[in-house]
Amino acid sequence: MYSCQSKTSYFSIKKLGIYLSLMLLTSCSNFLTNSENFLCVDSKGTVDNFVLEIQRSFFANSNLMKIPSRVVTLGATRTICSEDDTTIFAGDDCRGSDLEKQSLIFSKNTGKLEIYVTPTIVRRSTCKTMVE
Repeated sequence: MYSCQSKTSYFSIKKLGIYLSLMLLTSCSNFLTNSENFLCVDSKGTVDNFVLEIQRSFFANSNLMKIPSRVVTLGATRTICSEDDTTIFAGDDCRGSDLEKQSLIFSKNTGKLEIYVTPTIVRRSTCKTMVE
């Protein structure tokens, strides 16, 4: 009788330990990032100047733990789907072959930002690095 109870309590403690470890890792994911901030000016002036924040995860390419890099702007957070030397493509759903699900394109060389609000509405801005 006691061995059954001790096994049950052992597994309960083990589950609790795993759960707490996962909670700690997910809550610390913002600490495991490096941020770049840009001040953006809307090309039509319909939106006040806003900040584009690129949050790069230290574990974005890890096989052990995937914490994706993100782009945060105008109250929306998007996952960085792909990035090369010149361009960042981000969106809510990165599972598209022709970039159809990616709603944000940022050119690192020119600072040009395009946000696809709807299929017919595109917000264009010019961004410059903010000195902190």
